[in-house]
Amino acid sequence: MDGKIGNTVRRLSMFLPSDTRHDVLEILLKRYDEKRLAKDLSCTLTSLRGWKEDGSLPDKHMSKVLVLALQNCPETRDLLGETSEEFSRLCKDLSISRDEETNFSRFMNFLDERSKEIVCYFLRNRHASIRELATLIHAATDQDVLTRVRDVINPKAEEIFGKPMLNFEESRIDAFTGDKILFNWWLAEDLPLEEMNDALDIFDEKDHLVVITELPGVREEDIKVDVEGDVLRISADGYLKRIPLFYTVENKVRSTYKNGVLEVRLRKNGSRHR
Repeated sequence: MDGKIGNTVRRLSMFLPSDTRHDVLEILLKRYDEKRLAKDLSCTLTSLRGWKEDGSLPDKHMSKVLVLALQNCPETRDLLGETSEEFSRLCKDLSISRDEETNFSRFMNFLDERSKEIVCYFLRNRHASIRELATLIHAATDQDVLTRVRDVINPKAEEIFGKPMLNFEESRIDAFTGDKILFNWWLAEDLPLEEMNDALDIFDEKDHLVVITELPGVREEDIKVDVEGDVLRISADGYLKRIPLFYTVENKVRSTYKNGVLEVRLRKNGSRHR
């Protein structure tokens, strides 16, 4: 685990309540023998059993427990997600917030990386066959794609937007090309995605993301573009915009500005090794 992620895990472990710490340890002990875990944590077996009883893990040991649990126990992420949602609800009840998250941001942040790829493909192309999508996300079978559409993407879209995002059509005329399209899935019409269309386009070009936005009336030398995690930050005189990317990208930014339009190219993390 690299230094940045290690620091993040250490910080996260410090904020976990005692009951969540206890649950993470319980999850890990389902996969680990007590003696082996005590050795990996550099603690005594007596101490480990005491922590198991009352959940009072010291911060320095909790960070190690969290790292091991995240690496070896997928259910840990679900547990942390529930804790995060509870914290968000409590903050909302107390009217504690920073930037208001859009419905589209909430929807995309819920999805796993492959489901995000599917959604981005539909936003660009409007329709696709299951085989196209299986090739896109390197799925082992077509059923893997159908499962993502029926059990992940559409249920969450119904929850947030009030209707499924993707619909299957045996036969339909493409209004843009006039072609008759057989057995494709289509992006739902009149889906309330207006909040993502603020003179902004994001294109997924496999190893890069390209962001194009209108930025009239500013001088090129006043424009500042940087990356904060998976958020692109664009600022200029009297202008500030934070754009969720839904992918982690490298910090190096390439941008061009011409005729009031800013184009930003960002390389996805790990794309150099694909």
